[in-house]
Amino acid sequence: MYEKFQIKNFRCFADLTISTLKRVNLIAGKNNVGKTAVLEALWLHLGRNNPSLPTAINVNRGLQYVRLSPEDIWRWDFYQGQLNKPIELLGTYSDETYSHVRIALTSKQFVLVPTDEEEGLVEGRRSATTESGAQELILETEDSSGEKKSARVWIDGKDLKGVPWPASTLPQGIFLTSAAIRPKDDVERFSELEVRKTVSNVVQDLRLIEPRLQDLRLVQPGPAPVIHADVGLPLRVPLPLLGDGTSRLLSILLAIASAPRGAVLVDEIENGLHYTVLPSVWRAIGEAARRSDVQVFATTHSWECICAAHEAFGSAPSYDFGLHRLDRHDSDIRAQTYSQETLGAAISAGFEVR
Repeated sequence: MYEKFQIKNFRCFADLTISTLKRVNLIAGKNNVGKTAVLEALWLHLGRNNPSLPTAINVNRGLQYVRLSPEDIWRWDFYQGQLNKPIELLGTYSDETYSHVRIALTSKQFVLVPTDEEEGLVEGRRSATTESGAQELILETEDSSGEKKSARVWIDGKDLKGVPWPASTLPQGIFLTSAAIRPKDDVERFSELEVRKTVSNVVQDLRLIEPRLQDLRLVQPGPAPVIHADVGLPLRVPLPLLGDGTSRLLSILLAIASAPRGAVLVDEIENGLHYTVLPSVWRAIGEAARRSDVQVFATTHSWECICAAHEAFGSAPSYDFGLHRLDRHDSDIRAQTYSQETLGAAISAGFEVR
């Protein structure tokens, strides 16, 4: 698991370090202080072999590109839009190893481009030129063993082309944005759990907020399959009809079960959930994360969400939860981490920790 994570020259962060990371981590702070950006940085680090992610994080934000140029596509990945300052992401793990990722625009004139399967990768010239002189975006990774790898992406006419590197040894990272639930992703993850015969674990955790739930099945009433729930009625009910909260928690639980020994990132985790069920939600997330050996990072604006997490993990066998509050100090953003004792005292005193 991540024990410490450092972000340099990314989005709104010149240099941010979050320490004492736990199994489940909740990131709080005022608007526009970088909560979502922390999740994006973690996603880039987890998917450091994938050159499409620096573009995907902006698409997830709703950015559409009129023209394909590095300045338009990637400028705001970089701190204050300064393309000449490479992004650096350093993850330090609980086994004392680390992985360092450097993301930079480079003016290299030749790049490795895929040809046919027999020739593999060869050096070839790419076509785009930019006002900064940059030719491609490169993601360079170095780990504590000294091994170095790189992935890259460039613009070829009207298309983005990239070269990843094989990631069989990388932990899986799943990012659930604050946008609408994606039923297709849920169905794919559910199907995989069906094959592995582990759907019953998800049903057990989901009962914490829907006690009537007996079983979940895939049903195909139309062009696409839909997850249906048995809640003791004569007919199975399409899961979306049980409410946004149940669907939201199912998405989170499916992601956790689908990323063993990896990480799940959840933006605005309280969306669609009534405050009265939040303690049960956190208990379900904690149990699922321990079962699958997954680390969870989530953001929130909600006081009730923070209090519920503190309550749920306080009654668990171990308090494997951490609250990390982001605060702006002049032009600098810093993270304050709360222990079980300091968070409990802050909640009792009514101090602002959101």
